[in-house]
Amino acid sequence: MDIKMIVSGVTQTEGGLNATVTLQEFNVEGALRSWQYEPLACPDPLAVGDLVTICNVISSNTIMVVPADNAMSHHTIQLECRKAGDLEKPPKVGDYVACEFSDENMYCRSLVVKVNVIKDEYEVYKIDYGTTNIVSLNSLRPLTNMIRKLPCRATRVQLIGVDKVNKTEMTKESQAYLNLLAEKTLKIARIEFSCKDDGVALIVADSGESVNEKLAELLKPKILLDLNGKLTLGSIPMGKVVLHQEQMVIITQTEPLYVQLLDQAHYYYNNSHKDIQIHCGDNQSLYNPCQSELCFAKFGDEWYRSLCVQESVAGVSTQKLLDFGNIFTVPTTDIRQMLPEFLNFPALGLACEIKGLPSELSPEQKAKLKSLLAVDGTMKVTFESEEGDYYNINIPELTASLLS
Repeated sequence: MDIKMIVSGVTQTEGGLNATVTLQEFNVEGALRSWQYEPLACPDPLAVGDLVTICNVISSNTIMVVPADNAMSHHTIQLECRKAGDLEKPPKVGDYVACEFSDENMYCRSLVVKVNVIKDEYEVYKIDYGTTNIVSLNSLRPLTNMIRKLPCRATRVQLIGVDKVNKTEMTKESQAYLNLLAEKTLKIARIEFSCKDDGVALIVADSGESVNEKLAELLKPKILLDLNGKLTLGSIPMGKVVLHQEQMVIITQTEPLYVQLLDQAHYYYNNSHKDIQIHCGDNQSLYNPCQSELCFAKFGDEWYRSLCVQESVAGVSTQKLLDFGNIFTVPTTDIRQMLPEFLNFPALGLACEIKGLPSELSPEQKAKLKSLLAVDGTMKVTFESEEGDYYNINIPELTASLLS
């Protein structure tokens, strides 16, 4: 529901701006003031030798840790929250509350970050764990003064020497390792202080194993060979996209439609692509790949990662560019053998179908679609679902323009 407001009588005060707000539908007036974030007690600073446990994984190199010996403060929070009565009024964004999580049989100190009174939904951030949940009003209670003064338990840190990888794109081995670490006590071996997140080096307390070194190694995709020892599609990690979220892409081909995520493409071209040009141009031997084998193929004046679609016939091989989707023929003199170190980055080319288009387009619609989808151009799309080897994407403006 949209609520129209009339703001009048704006005055400057020491606390910010005051304004009179009239809600047209409800005929009420109130003062509108800027909200100032007032954090509870900050976490105790970390020190070398501290024992901690992982309470939340944000990405491969960013985690939330809590002191391993936090039983006393946790017990105090549970007792105090159970003694608290009901809230006098529903909380607003920025309020601190005690939140009951019946499925976990515990209370947590929480910061209200989003409110939907009509749906009875309150999004809260658990300040002692670094996670977010949506709860109803009857799960919330006021915080007592005692537990307001207790330091926050969770501290956000970055793992020194570990590359950032989104949780959805981490290898299975690295995800399993982080799950295993959640059950272990870790020791802080080194700290590099930063204005944002402090960098830490962690070791497993009972074994001395370096968490940072182990995780950095597990984040590297394992290169799998087929039965004949050749590098195939199973050797390269498949990139994952975030569904139901608008993202910027580069159009690489229109029939069929292939796109690249803009942020991944920038990273690839600034790093791996340059190394490929150096490697393939360094007097490497010619190579004749078998069908379904990965290799390097020359397209235009540059070298690209490629998949052999059809073996050489009369010195010409049919290839598909992994990062673009193009299928073309190339003489075997312009093919080089793939190396495992060039397969650590996911394939950029994402096959897509546009949601909402008729199954059969008229010649005029096909021509218009091709003009709207300019190769090498960028546009915002929403990935709606993954269907086997392609994604359904939504581009409302394009669909409306094409069907008008």
